[in-house]
Amino acid sequence: MKIYISFDFEGLAGVTNWKETLNNNEYNEIATEQLNAFLKGFFANDKNGVVYISDSHAYGTNLIYKKLIGNTYLIKGFPRKFYMVEGLDDTFDGIVFFGYHAPAGIMGNMDHTYSSSSFFDIFINEKKVSETEINALVASYYNVPILYIYTDNITKKWIKRNISEDIKIRESKKIISRYAAILPPYSEILSALYEDGKNLSLNPRYKYPLSQNYIVKIVITDTNSAYAASTISNVKLINDRTLEFTCKNPLELYKILMNVVLVASSVKNLY
Repeated sequence: MKIYISFDFEGLAGVTNWKETLNNNEYNEIATEQLNAFLKGFFANDKNGVVYISDSHAYGTNLIYKKLIGNTYLIKGFPRKFYMVEGLDDTFDGIVFFGYHAPAGIMGNMDHTYSSSSFFDIFINEKKVSETEINALVASYYNVPILYIYTDNITKKWIKRNISEDIKIRESKKIISRYAAILPPYSEILSALYEDGKNLSLNPRYKYPLSQNYIVKIVITDTNSAYAASTISNVKLINDRTLEFTCKNPLELYKILMNVVLVASSVKNLY
């Protein structure tokens, strides 16, 4: 199998706040160790398997490259046009969302949607979405199914309710509040991730449904960032903090979304 892993930090076991996820060697070790537990299982079952990992938290410099095991390629750094799904194409047998988190506003651990500093909500065709749905659209565009998601209990409920009951999900922690959680024994997590990697090929294959057209609304956290982002071609300011654009396919959607991220964040701290 050739699989793609889109990695994020907030949904991992052991992590409860952003200070732990930014330039923190101890937690970078934890992140890499949890990924390696999953990879050990995957390569135990498929010695000729190939894995591409997109380091997709903050500036994409979290995973410890020299410690990743097996036939594993690492995509890192920023900016990237297709940030969390950079390099994904139709040659992959499946995608894994590893360490994913809840969308903004539902009391998940470090809940946010794409930009914790600039975005509050994203809606696609009038449906509130998380990063999971947005990235799943790109995967479906390439006919790549979701094989597995590793996340917290709040995000698990969101995915089961809003995406599909059939997706295999491993729960990493139980959320108390935005910056607090109950963590399971670490040895149990590593053992479970190993087994999940080993059995990956047996999981249901879920493809997120595509649409003919996409109407995207982004609620921005402040009026200045919203105004600045409305200078992007085809992006309209429909009220003081809400942007709207339309597009025909997930790749176009993603590129405009990344444009909005970059422009909105560029004017956050002018004065």
